[in-house]
Amino acid sequence: MLFYLPKIEIGSIKFRNEETVVNNSFPDSVATGATGTLLVYQYNWRIDNDRNEIAISKNPFIPAQPFASISYKNDTFPTASVEIDGLKADFALDLGSGTTFQVNAGSELGQKLIDTYKLTPKTTLTSNIHARKMIDTLYEVVIPSLSLNGTVLKNQKVILSSAAPHNVIGTGFLGNYNVILNNSKKRKIESTFILEKRLVN
Repeated sequence: MLFYLPKIEIGSIKFRNEETVVNNSFPDSVATGATGTLLVYQYNWRIDNDRNEIAISKNPFIPAQPFASISYKNDTFPTASVEIDGLKADFALDLGSGTTFQVNAGSELGQKLIDTYKLTPKTTLTSNIHARKMIDTLYEVVIPSLSLNGTVLKNQKVILSSAAPHNVIGTGFLGNYNVILNNSKKRKIESTFILEKRLVN
């Protein structure tokens, strides 16, 4: 069901007449809702995982200790280039996913990982996330070394999913950092997704 909510308050910020979807397909015992990009892109956001705080500002945030900075066009979502065993692929940066690095098992990268590491299914389950009652076959592997936008990361856990429509980096990895979303409303100036080193790891 789609309707326009008269008012939403996040901290001291008020959003009015926001497009809202009631979706009964995704029951969640932890969160009662999720904010989409149409709302998020109106401001700049800083997710401070050290203090469990979210800050919203009209002005861009300046990272204290930047780890990675990823630019993306204003009408898209942030993606990062990941290279594993010589094969590059784009991964969506998804703050709504709890996974680490998730790869579509049927993709070129997924098939290479299955063949190279001789993976066998870790589990099979019925998933309602991407479609109703879809069978999802999951594989799991620890990659000794991979590259995220040119930065080498060691011993990263990668999940391969037969049901996942695309590759994703979720909060299982992103939560190791503080996250800044500096959203530009100007067409010629790109937005920036910044990972900032945490004070406590």
